[in-house]
Amino acid sequence: MVPIDATVVRIEVAIGDSVEADTDLAAVEAIRMEMPISAGVAGRVTMVHAQVGDTLRAGTLICTIEPHG
Repeated sequence: MVPIDATVVRIEVAIGDSVEADTDLAAVEAIRMEMPISAGVAGRVTMVHAQVGDTLRAGTLICTIEPHG
C-alpha cells in the first residue's frame, strides 16, 4: 500500500512474478522524495493495480500478492 498520496515513478514487478517480503514492487514519489514500496509478504504477484504516472491516494494497493503456502 502507498503510505501517503504519491505518484508512481516505477513498477518493478509483473503478474506471475515470485516475490519475497523485502522485494520492491514499485517506487512512488511524494514531496520530492522517492520511496520504495515493498511486498511485505512472500508470494506470487496476481494483479498489478497501478501504472507509472498514476497518482495514488494513501492506502491504495499497488499489487495483489498470493502468499506462498
